[in-house]
Amino acid sequence: VMTNTEPRFVFAYNPYDDDMQRMHTAQVIEPTLTHAWYKATASCCKRGGTIVDVGGNYGWYTLYSLALGCRVVVIEPVPAYQEVMQLGLALNPGFSERTT
Repeated sequence: VMTNTEPRFVFAYNPYDDDMQRMHTAQVIEPTLTHAWYKATASCCKRGGTIVDVGGNYGWYTLYSLALGCRVVVIEPVPAYQEVMQLGLALNPGFSERTT
């Protein structure tokens, strides 16, 4: 699903997951927190900064940070979430190369 953020990115979508169903409808997850994330990180990302995402979950903030231009170190111990995040990275050209 193409997000409704600025900048936009592709987010891996599973129609059987309740959280992702809400994302599909709005094309954004946690709108208030996403806006706060943008305000807190956009200038750092424009300079090629690095974000550390501990508990990456589905990868929303990892992918958004990459879309903003950051490098990302992400830690996610749950294999099911890792798989979704890996798919999200693969769907966005250039994202995997900037992710550890």
